[in-house]
Amino acid sequence: MGPAGDHRRQRPIVPCLPTAERPRTKKASDEVPPEAGGPGDTGDSVKGSCSHALQRRLRGVTAPGHGSGVRLIPIRDTIPHRNAPVMTWTIIAVNVFVFLYELALPPGDLEGLFYLFGVVPARYSHPEWANWAGLSMDSYWPFLTSMFLHGGWVHLIGNMWSLWIFGDNVEDVMGPWRFLVFYLLTGLVAGMTHYFLNLDSTAPTVGASGAIAGVLGAYFVLYPRSRIVVMVPIFFFPFFFQLPALTYLLFWFLSQVFGGAIAGLSSSQVSGIAFWAHVGGFLAGVVLHWLFIFHERERPRRFQRDELGIEGAWAHRP
Repeated sequence: MGPAGDHRRQRPIVPCLPTAERPRTKKASDEVPPEAGGPGDTGDSVKGSCSHALQRRLRGVTAPGHGSGVRLIPIRDTIPHRNAPVMTWTIIAVNVFVFLYELALPPGDLEGLFYLFGVVPARYSHPEWANWAGLSMDSYWPFLTSMFLHGGWVHLIGNMWSLWIFGDNVEDVMGPWRFLVFYLLTGLVAGMTHYFLNLDSTAPTVGASGAIAGVLGAYFVLYPRSRIVVMVPIFFFPFFFQLPALTYLLFWFLSQVFGGAIAGLSSSQVSGIAFWAHVGGFLAGVVLHWLFIFHERERPRRFQRDELGIEGAWAHRP
């Protein structure tokens, strides 16, 4: 595996290889659908700059709720937050700020940004390729910085909407700083899961939903009887109904497992979702959340039914 030619050596920060020289990308890898401004595989030969391929096919962790045949779009939950979710708002603000910065970049610089600060698995597993591409193998910051990059408006809005719905209640039982550490830790686990299952991928992985999947995992354990108002679009008509959080999140988790299994059997990379990154983040949230929650005596009191809003008056208390 070596350089593609002298004309490519002059472009050290554009890690696009001819098909024959690229490491084979795993099939279960993470891709944002084109309409989300997101990623795809890197299997096609790219001439000159990779910017057009990047715009069409940047690999990214998409928002929870995407990727299944039946789309259950969460609208809200029925548990109000007790304290202002300052850290949740801050994380959303940072993601929006970074995305606005991305919009201001020309295509070539945007491409370099994603390759330098997104997770490119081959950067660590294929030293010769990483050296040719001009990517440092000693920097592990991309596992952190990739959580704050997004491939398009739909990618960003889907992720931040899910964080807005589920993050505030998890932050309530952790406090802002513990919640931040928990969020970043589960995001790192999701990124490492994606890396180990896609060692040969030369495409950058970006997006916050690995970390958000960790938040969903914590919510799944902490608020199983909460009610989630979801929308199902059928022939352009929106239908709204409520599901227990246990049902909604279990359905979402199993859809990621099923999607990852199907993508692993596919002969082409068409999934559009980092299924196993989501699975890794969710399981990390389920397992690790108890390390960050307040002791029972330090938590705010539980809401009574008449404090949960009209939807909660008849629902089981979380």
